[in-house]
Amino acid sequence: MKKKKTLYFKCEQSKKYADSKKKFILQTQKTLENIIHAILFRNPTLHYYQGFHDVCLVLLLILGDKAAFASAEKISLYYLRYLFAYLKKKKKLKR
Repeated sequence: MKKKKTLYFKCEQSKKYADSKKKFILQTQKTLENIIHAILFRNPTLHYYQGFHDVCLVLLLILGDKAAFASAEKISLYYLRYLFAYLKKKKKLKR
């Protein structure tokens, strides 16, 4: 009987963990979306490319939202802008 109670308790614990993990994931996705939109809105010369969200996500998870935004914007402007320009030019050539 004790094992049954323990098993039930462990299952309930895992549900709470799964719910909190889901909440964290949804909150992180929304924050990531806001960071990317803000960077692209403030800098019209930049354009989204596949994988940019990965760069921003790493910064978000390590630095937090405010520092991630500032860092991602600087990285985009000073390091990734050449990639943004190249991809934009390549996209225009395909049309």
